[in-house]
Amino acid sequence: MQLKLMSMSLRRATGVFRPEYASFFDAIIVSSKGERSLCSILSGALLLSCLPCSLVERRADVLLVRAGGDYDGDKLTVITKPELVSSFLPARADPAFADPPFADSDWFTVDRRRVADVVEPLVKAGDNSALASIFLEGFHLGNQYGTLSTLHTTLAYSLGLDHPLTRETGHLFCKALDGRKQGLSFSPAQWRAVKDKFALKHPHKPEWTFCDNGEEAPSNDKFAKRGRGLGLHPMGASRFLSRSFDTASAALPLAHGTYVC
Repeated sequence: MQLKLMSMSLRRATGVFRPEYASFFDAIIVSSKGERSLCSILSGALLLSCLPCSLVERRADVLLVRAGGDYDGDKLTVITKPELVSSFLPARADPAFADPPFADSDWFTVDRRRVADVVEPLVKAGDNSALASIFLEGFHLGNQYGTLSTLHTTLAYSLGLDHPLTRETGHLFCKALDGRKQGLSFSPAQWRAVKDKFALKHPHKPEWTFCDNGEEAPSNDKFAKRGRGLGLHPMGASRFLSRSFDTASAALPLAHGTYVC
């Protein structure tokens, strides 16, 4: 499954050294204060340009990247790369992108049953058969989040991360991924509506998505095209360089320019 990176997944903040936390190991501490905290905006794997404790300057700008998920023990990655931080434009990281542009009921069938209302009476009655049916309901729900993951990757490549369709698909993926825990599912009609809006005009995947495991993309297939003005895509560019290297049997210099995800 592709990593889900959305336009609100990057934030620029100021990292500071706090002596009372110097003994903490493998911990990233983010403030939960303010009108809207970083924790409420960011979401999944975290990429952080951090401060070595030996720095004379005890504060510096840092770049945090989180791409889908929650704070339940996901593995975090920490890197130190000032060039990435200095090139980041905070003005383009609007916190409003963290809010889904739809209500749950716009796309999903919403189940608001509560444990106290449904499960507890069955426990008290000793109705194990009914309890088993409820506990197994999740296995019968769809796994459309896989399709949404692929679709989001395609739209991000073809339209860019900040395009409204890419943004909405990313939020649909996040909702669907945790849908079984939140009582969200697609009816057949709702899922058709999703495909009609987001997939109908973008049926083809980027070529490099076929090559995750070192495999070759189908030679007779059609692939998604990169949108004009979006610049080179890192995965598409690396695929081109790799293929050129194999053909020419010689290393090619990386092209100068801006790579835009």
